[in-house]
Amino acid sequence: MDQDFIVYEPAVCKNKADLERFEASVRKLGSAGIKIERVVCRDISAISQESESYDLVMQEGLDALPIADYLGTIVCNGEYPDDQTLADYLDVPDGVLSVNKKGAPAQSNDLMPACSCGTKGACIPKK
Repeated sequence: MDQDFIVYEPAVCKNKADLERFEASVRKLGSAGIKIERVVCRDISAISQESESYDLVMQEGLDALPIADYLGTIVCNGEYPDDQTLADYLDVPDGVLSVNKKGAPAQSNDLMPACSCGTKGACIPKK
C-alpha cells in the first residue's frame, strides 16, 4: 500500500538535532499506530517521479533533502517536519505529539478564489 505521507531523507543528515527530534516524533506516532514511510535517498531514483519532491531534487539536487511529501505535494523541505505538520497532515489524536491538530491542511485544489462577500464559494468572482 502506498503511503500518503513520505519523508525522503538524505543518506547522511547534516542536522543531527533535527533528525533526533523527528525520530522521537516518529516513535510516538508508531506507539499510536501511525506509520510514516521514510525513504533514504542516495540518488534521485528513490523518489517518486510523480511528485513535487522529484522536481525539486532535479532542480536543487539532494541538498533539498529531507523532504516531507503528502500525496505528491511538498509539505516542507530542508528540514524534517515538525510536530504541528505531522499532527495536521496525519490526523494525529490529541496528546500523542507535543501539539494537537489545528485543522485539516489546505490542498491547492480546495482553495476558492477570493471574493468580497465573505463566504467561501458562495459567489462567482468576476473575470
